[in-house]
Amino acid sequence: MPALYRQIEKEVEMAYLNDICDDLTSKSFSQIPPEAVETAKRALIDYFAVTIAGSQHPDLQGVARLSAAKNSTRNAALLGTQLRASPDYAALHNGFAAHIYDYDDYSIINHPTAPVAPAAFSIAESLGGSGQEVLRSYLLAGEAMYRIGRQCLPFTSDQGWHTTGVFGVLGASVAAGLSTRLPADEIAAALGIAASEASGLRGNFGSPVKPLHCGMAARTGIWCAELAKAGLRPSAGIIEGLDGFFQLFGGLAPDTVTYSSSQTWSILDPGFNFKRYACCSSMGSALDALLESDEIAGLNPADIVAVDVGQSPWSYNELIYHSPSRVTETKFSMEYAVAAALTFRRASVEVFNDEAFLNNPAIGPLMERVRTRVDDELATRNFTADAPVKIDITLENGRSIHLSRDFAKGNVRNPLTEDELLQKYRSLVVPVLGDDRSEELLSGLLQLEQVEDVTALLRF
Repeated sequence: MPALYRQIEKEVEMAYLNDICDDLTSKSFSQIPPEAVETAKRALIDYFAVTIAGSQHPDLQGVARLSAAKNSTRNAALLGTQLRASPDYAALHNGFAAHIYDYDDYSIINHPTAPVAPAAFSIAESLGGSGQEVLRSYLLAGEAMYRIGRQCLPFTSDQGWHTTGVFGVLGASVAAGLSTRLPADEIAAALGIAASEASGLRGNFGSPVKPLHCGMAARTGIWCAELAKAGLRPSAGIIEGLDGFFQLFGGLAPDTVTYSSSQTWSILDPGFNFKRYACCSSMGSALDALLESDEIAGLNPADIVAVDVGQSPWSYNELIYHSPSRVTETKFSMEYAVAAALTFRRASVEVFNDEAFLNNPAIGPLMERVRTRVDDELATRNFTADAPVKIDITLENGRSIHLSRDFAKGNVRNPLTEDELLQKYRSLVVPVLGDDRSEELLSGLLQLEQVEDVTALLRF
């Protein structure tokens, strides 16, 4: 009998799904380590900052109108606006806005907050949920997403998938299920349904569809929870079985992965990283090396003959634009990042979002002198989120400058300070909400576990 039929005959329960959801949903808020809660609040402050700023981006305006047209009596805020929408479309908008500048946090598996937080908040807001409920949903959903996603890497990325879209919908489905207060078996069903909705192509990097992956994941995660609540059930073994998630997205043999509980929280280990630059994290280490080097300060870009940039294979594969023609493509161009850092001596949000910087007459010729490649030594290192880099600059006078950096500022091994995170928040939120409302929101986020109803917190 064909293997497929043997697999179907033995299906009696959703083993992996039930195990992971029983384990995680059994944890109350009081069982979550305080340091995980504090880090979650930092991540959510960062999320609100980039989302509120992102809501003003021109590419968000059509999505805001579409979402607002889907309003209902049970609704949620489109962050950064006075508009409201049904929870699913609020999550679509907010997830899209969170990632539009590529300024949101990242982990070893994906951008963890942009697809998950919108689902958790939108549902909680529509139901009058508390800050503790949001934090618990966000943390447990992120844990489920990490534990499944980590099994699949680097295979998923190597195949050209955008891991934030692929794994994000899994986390969003759990966040929506928890915020809706579904029982464990229905959350397991939502997660199994979400496995069939996993998507996101790296070919869309450099276009508005790339950040839309976060919004689509958040919105679809809510739909998966609603379908599970309505009684829909996925195939047993859809995660670990034949033609299941692990096999297709991880290249793993069917029925070889079983779930095992862990006392480690992924938000702490391996941890979340917070960005200083509004571009792909694979360029962060290079930008730090260039902008913080005393040897580069005062250097005339016209004196540069060549720049050689050695990267890990994973960073190299993400930076797909070697000669960007649109400003959205500059976020994924090491050549542009290097040329911009050497020319403008800064890497502000505008550098990766204003066409004037890309069109500066000095940028094109300098980009042509930048060569990027996979470095042999960096290729031997384990898959990480660190984006190590080696830079060799050759000058007209024959002098060479050698720079290297193993990870960027904001990495868990060199984190942003509290002041640096709050400075980022205020620089992004105050221009949209003003001083008073920005500080009011920040105060609520800093003590989120004490907020009884997040609805009041999210009135803009």
